[in-house]
Amino acid sequence: MILKWRNFNTPYNKENIEQVPNQPGIYLIWVKLKNGNNWKCIYVGQTIDIRKRLFEHLSDNEDNECIKNNISSFICGFEYALVSNSKNRDNIEKYIYNQYLPECNQISPPSLTPQEVNLP
Repeated sequence: MILKWRNFNTPYNKENIEQVPNQPGIYLIWVKLKNGNNWKCIYVGQTIDIRKRLFEHLSDNEDNECIKNNISSFICGFEYALVSNSKNRDNIEKYIYNQYLPECNQISPPSLTPQEVNLP
């Protein structure tokens, strides 16, 4: 499956999130490494409303301490792809998780059938 990844958005802030549609999809959160222009994927998620979920990660009520600490302490960014079908989102999330093994994902996504996609 070929995903249409939307522009990489940095910094991870309210203004950039406001440009994201209230639609279902897959999203990745990245942190800029100290050694130059390299980035590391720290979280992969999927949701029925990307904008809402990105705002939730930015809020003081974020439960995931790893995400909260990275967003507040480092230069972070995000990107996303629209995926309307929930089974596809589950399978794509699992594939991307397996590729990046992001440190802020507290558990492995439950899908048993990873769906290969083009990675950003």
